[in-house]
Amino acid sequence: MEITKNNQDSFLLVTKQVDVAINPTGESKAGVVLQTTSEHTYAPTKDQIVFDGPGEYEVKNTMIDAVGLKNTTGFVVTSSGLRVSFVHTDENNLDESQIEALGNPDILIIKVFGDKAESLNKLISELEPSIVVPFGYSEDQLKSLSAEFGKDITRSAKLKVSKKDVSIENQQLIVLE
Repeated sequence: MEITKNNQDSFLLVTKQVDVAINPTGESKAGVVLQTTSEHTYAPTKDQIVFDGPGEYEVKNTMIDAVGLKNTTGFVVTSSGLRVSFVHTDENNLDESQIEALGNPDILIIKVFGDKAESLNKLISELEPSIVVPFGYSEDQLKSLSAEFGKDITRSAKLKVSKKDVSIENQQLIVLE
């Protein structure tokens, strides 16, 4: 799987089965489009499928679980043996069912919130990802997250990963630029 960041909260997941665009802002050739908030409006082509609310979906051997959060929808995309959770929220108190639905991802793409990363780090530790990909942050927030998380930041244009590359014992903090 390959993950690239297109802008502040827009990502592209390229898998063997289907490409998934999260919050695209312009044209996208992805077969599946995920929209996390009502602020994101995307006019799909006739060949694209858009999911913007809670539910369980399957497209070309790719499972997509959409989880209702306070004012957004979180998504879990499972493809090629990898589980990617996308959380676009400013809340650190997800309930047990939300944690269960979003938790244990190989990769967690999460919006950074708060001046100090303590609340965010608590949420990250509840979800137990192997790789954390933050977005929507200031440099100060990112430094705080790195310090609180206890991991150095790796910066990259894209994240190319397979199941053998992920391990909860070797957590990573990766910033996509």
